[in-house]
Amino acid sequence: MTHRDLRGPLFFALCSAIACATAGCGQSVAAGPINAEPLAELAAGRARSLFALSDARTLGHLFAMSNPDASEASRPGPCETRAIEGDTVVIRARECAANPGGSVGEIRFRGDPLSSAGSFMEYRNWRTGGEQACMGSVGPSGIVINGTSRVTARGSVREFALDLVIDGLIAGEANECPPSRRLAISYRGSLDFFDSHGPSRRADASVRASGAGLISIAGVGRVESRTTGLVFDPAVCATEPSSGTLEIRGARVVVLTYDGAARCGGGPERTAPFTLDGVAAGELNVALCSVRAAGAGRFGVSGAGALAAGAIVFGRRRRARAL
Repeated sequence: MTHRDLRGPLFFALCSAIACATAGCGQSVAAGPINAEPLAELAAGRARSLFALSDARTLGHLFAMSNPDASEASRPGPCETRAIEGDTVVIRARECAANPGGSVGEIRFRGDPLSSAGSFMEYRNWRTGGEQACMGSVGPSGIVINGTSRVTARGSVREFALDLVIDGLIAGEANECPPSRRLAISYRGSLDFFDSHGPSRRADASVRASGAGLISIAGVGRVESRTTGLVFDPAVCATEPSSGTLEIRGARVVVLTYDGAARCGGGPERTAPFTLDGVAAGELNVALCSVRAAGAGRFGVSGAGALAAGAIVFGRRRRARAL
């Protein structure tokens, strides 16, 4: 058996090991969906663009820094209740005529990622979205999220662990009925807010980010994603990280090297060079998570989850620049 023949079994074992280490064997919601997907074929520009969104800064802002009480829309709606169970706040939402197409399910949380005590959030079949017309009928759209997000505070650093499965209805490229699309995340990372303002929910905050884990997208595949030494400093470049790398390891290996300090781009010019299996292969668009502060949407994670589902749609329309 050649070294290349061993690649699949070894990667499968790695997937299982990291998923267990991240969320606990037998308890991870993401492990099953991740291990069910084949290695992503990163030779295609579409797959590279999708997984370029899996850096530690983006994942941390979207999911780790959320707090259901941090948004202006935190008051319970007409179909929602809030209860206190020990140190945990429980939000339950149901379908009702007063709020058609509103959120449904349950969120349980305690603490705040900005506090010195950190936070924990659990999503139980939390659905947010609405309805969408398709082929003469109307059906549900949006996302359903399950899993947990945990944040541990250490000075200006926020270490986070994500174990999430997000099911979304994603519009097709030819206006066909939207298929279901599943995103699974098993990831550990850290955000070091190094400026004088300290930890912040603002996605344009100065931060050093690092982390590693497993990401899968149904129909696209699974990868190991590793962020090393990412630095985002608006004083240097407000539109992309100034330095650091993102390694995406699937059937092939992509390494994106952030270059905002030397070449700060905007719009379609917000790109960074990447290699494919160690060979220079052109430019990739760089994820920009400063669209809104994490937690600014309905109950925080609703906005974050919607952004994650939207990232899949957005990624389908993005293309890496070929050689």
